[in-house]
Amino acid sequence: MAIETKRRKTKICCLDLDTDCLNLLNKRFDVYDGSLGKPIDVSGKNYRGLNLLLNYELPRNIHEYEIFIEDMIKSDKIPYNKEENTRTEVFGSEEYYFVSTPPQTVFDPCPFGSSILNEKMHQFRTRPAIQIAFQAPFQSIEYF
Repeated sequence: MAIETKRRKTKICCLDLDTDCLNLLNKRFDVYDGSLGKPIDVSGKNYRGLNLLLNYELPRNIHEYEIFIEDMIKSDKIPYNKEENTRTEVFGSEEYYFVSTPPQTVFDPCPFGSSILNEKMHQFRTRPAIQIAFQAPFQSIEYF
């Protein structure tokens, strides 16, 4: 008599993948659709500097994911929205923002989001994860 065991689906954290890839992966895997952050178009609004917040989306249970697929090539920009870049709840005595000043026309939070991913991905992990990254050409960005 054979015993049937229920096989769990592999958990894949997809970051900034297009819809076709997500649909294909969803057929066989447990997929989280997240983002390292979308570039923000600050052109035309950046006269004296703009406060910006990161807009990444990572799962809370990130340590449970076995495979991470990152697409850093995608360049869909979103328009600057003051409400989305303003803190509504402040529990301390200070607020921290990224500040975009002229001549910058695009704020790209993806490199910093990638740094946060790397830190959180290894935080509570008991075994190594597989990381697949489709990288854009090298670009150095300084955050002050």
